[in-house]
Amino acid sequence: MTEDVLVTTTGSIGRLSLNRPKAIHALNLDMVHAMADALLAWRDDDAVQAVLIDHSEGRGFCAAWATSLSSAIRR
Repeated sequence: MTEDVLVTTTGSIGRLSLNRPKAIHALNLDMVHAMADALLAWRDDDAVQAVLIDHSEGRGFCAAWATSLSSAIRR
């Protein structure tokens, strides 16, 4: 699991917090995998009724995806 996405569950809420403030929370491949893993786990968890996606600190929610992610997707 990457530290670039903070995954928590509080009550019936699953929360994904993007945690790359220096990159304005731009997604990279590790972040996409971490988010997908959490979402798939919550899909099968009847206790999770909603998912909140936000950012941990700083400005901007998600500037874009990192150029390394574009390269990985093209392969």
